[in-house]
Amino acid sequence: MKTRVAVAALAMTCGCSFAQVTHYAAPASGDRWMYPFNFSNGFEITAPTFGAILQSGFDDRDSQFVVTWETGTVVPSGLDVDRYHVQRVSLRATVANDMVWRYDPTPDPTASLYPSTDPQYVADTDPGRPVELFGVGYRNAASSASWNEYASFSTGVPDPGPAEKWRDVFAATFDSAGVATDISNQVRERLNPVAMAIGSTDSVVPGSLVPAGTEIVFEVDLCQPQTRAYFARALSEGRLHLSLTSLEPASGGPGGGAGGEYPRFFTKENPEASSDPSLRVQIELDVRVGEHADVNGDTLVDILDFLDFIGAFGDGDLFADYDGNCEVDILDFLDFFADFGSY
Repeated sequence: MKTRVAVAALAMTCGCSFAQVTHYAAPASGDRWMYPFNFSNGFEITAPTFGAILQSGFDDRDSQFVVTWETGTVVPSGLDVDRYHVQRVSLRATVANDMVWRYDPTPDPTASLYPSTDPQYVADTDPGRPVELFGVGYRNAASSASWNEYASFSTGVPDPGPAEKWRDVFAATFDSAGVATDISNQVRERLNPVAMAIGSTDSVVPGSLVPAGTEIVFEVDLCQPQTRAYFARALSEGRLHLSLTSLEPASGGPGGGAGGEYPRFFTKENPEASSDPSLRVQIELDVRVGEHADVNGDTLVDILDFLDFIGAFGDGDLFADYDGNCEVDILDFLDFFADFGSY
């Protein structure tokens, strides 16, 4: 008991040096409009995001915008995934079309896209459809390491030609084992995926048309363990792929869909973005790299880590959220204590 009291007293006066965090901030190194009728792989100057809802031969999330970062230049790659402790991810993309789509910062139930005659139909309570951020999955010969913005839309079927679940890279959710589920046809498959983030802005009132040049921000919800694991895997590989998508309906076809109120975003090939890099899709990411129990990030697991953790835990500081569920509770203490005791 005396030892515990002494440790607690030291923790209150230790001047804790909390984790050293690596900050990664960069424009996308690659961006690809993933649409079956885009024949200029990686060279489009804007990327629309829209849906072909329940249209035979097309994915519900018909037009997806996939962006890539080579993170290994800043964040060391090649380590075990449990060495990457992601603390913040924020992405921003700039709208390229003017006063065309209506801002919706809230998730919409999949059932709101069912036919109104469907017994499970639920009315959408606000105008517009959100722009959502997801990780990506792969099929055919594609992989995180091999796929880039210049790759073909699909290597699995004749090109061109409409087909569902055709694209080599697709917006996805992931289970606890990291297995991807393609959400491109979430309406017809009646899926209710939870996005990593929903695009938001303070400059437009929900339901209003969005001016060109508006910056849409995606603050990633890292309380989801599958999301944290996705970023840890990407950082270990040194390459991060993300997908911006929307289910705002449009009619498909060459040129990027006909009709509908859907957003277009600047790509890095856009002449305006070439002269003004802030128009490109940008990411900011904070990560602590190292042993989990090395909470102060000094590459050692020692009594200083114990003192720092105990001090934060006693204050209810999210620094002590050891299991990453956005709560500080006894489970965090037990997990940390078990890890610390293994060194």
